[in-house]
Amino acid sequence: MIISEQWPDLLEAGLKKIFINQYDDIPTMTNDIFSKMDSTKSQEKFSSAGVFPSISAFTGKVDYSSEPVQGYDKTVSFTEYAGGFTVERKLAADDLYNIVSSFPENFAIAIKRFRETMGADVFNRAFTYTPTDGDAQPLCSNSHPSTADASYAGDNLGTTALSATAVSTARLAMRKYTDDQNGKIYVMGDTILAPIDLEETAWEIINSRGKVDTANNNANFLMGKYKLLVWPFLSDTNNWFMMDSSYMKKWLHWIDREPVQFFKDKDSDTLVAKYAAYFRMATAWIDWRFIYGSNVS
Repeated sequence: MIISEQWPDLLEAGLKKIFINQYDDIPTMTNDIFSKMDSTKSQEKFSSAGVFPSISAFTGKVDYSSEPVQGYDKTVSFTEYAGGFTVERKLAADDLYNIVSSFPENFAIAIKRFRETMGADVFNRAFTYTPTDGDAQPLCSNSHPSTADASYAGDNLGTTALSATAVSTARLAMRKYTDDQNGKIYVMGDTILAPIDLEETAWEIINSRGKVDTANNNANFLMGKYKLLVWPFLSDTNNWFMMDSSYMKKWLHWIDREPVQFFKDKDSDTLVAKYAAYFRMATAWIDWRFIYGSNVS
């Protein structure tokens, strides 16, 4: 005999399948931007070392003082996230495949949207969030310090609105990035990240054959040099970013401690089924030199 207290078991497999299918079908931009990794620890610690300084002329004895300096450490703790919904037995019995089946679909959309927000938060707070570890500067700052040089002030902060000239300025600024001992490094901005409000402007800048917004017949130096990423979850309509995609994947991390899990419980007294999702994750940037951010007022 099937008794009412057992009805959540009849729904579990179907609702879980609906949730997983819907969740997997929703596109995400975090895969394009973050280096994805899993963790089995309560925390992850990233330690860095500076670069080797330039060597000196040989004068009969090797100089072994050319050693790197310990860099900044970054400790990542994982936040728990959870949410759920309940279903009455009467509702499930009367409208099993119309209303009830829409719950896990909408729930999956909400969770995927939330995780996209967590990813975009790195950029939405790029100019304001000051971490307590690492170099203790926002991701985009004009005063990134160095453990090897007290006078060092790394600068990856701009304020100019998106334009062809601003893109050229950002590209040149990234080409001039230096390591922790002011040595030249090879950072090549090749990706523009923009909100949906700047999509048309960014597209014209990197796809026009001639000079953008001028009567000159000069070829557009910027044409075809950049990949454009447009993320609806960027909250500011004017701020934009240029990134080196290679260093981005090296220094910008998305860490799943526990992936999204969908499970259920039941209350035999109230005849209510409870469905919930749970996951633990964190994001972290280890070095700022993959990005140039424009905080446009």
